[in-house]
Amino acid sequence: MGVATSSVYAAASGPEIEIHLTLAEGLNLPLSTRIFVSAKAASGPPMPLAAKDLYVRDLPATILLNNAAAIGPMNLSSFDTVNVSATASASGTSNVQSGDYRVTSDNFAHSDQRTVIELVIKTENLIP
Repeated sequence: MGVATSSVYAAASGPEIEIHLTLAEGLNLPLSTRIFVSAKAASGPPMPLAAKDLYVRDLPATILLNNAAAIGPMNLSSFDTVNVSATASASGTSNVQSGDYRVTSDNFAHSDQRTVIELVIKTENLIP
């Protein structure tokens, strides 16, 4: 038997970004469409500092990005100002291309704290 806990994620040191991700009403994407959620430095290398993936069938969802979600040598603590994005990928790959839907937050300073961001994938987020 499982034990209920108050948190799905183990405690991590450093900043945490809690992303509430939804699909806009009326936007119908296949349930198998893969979604890539990432945090990048506002000014810095183009490679994501942290990332996770899920599917349209998982929405709405809350995603937690922290230093444990780093995908390279740098993590969220490496930069003070970041932004987050979510891409619904038509091809199923993380490379943004025509036919994908992508929404990006404004730049924000995480101040080594938990930051909550709301992202909604909308029709106007279609990459031509």
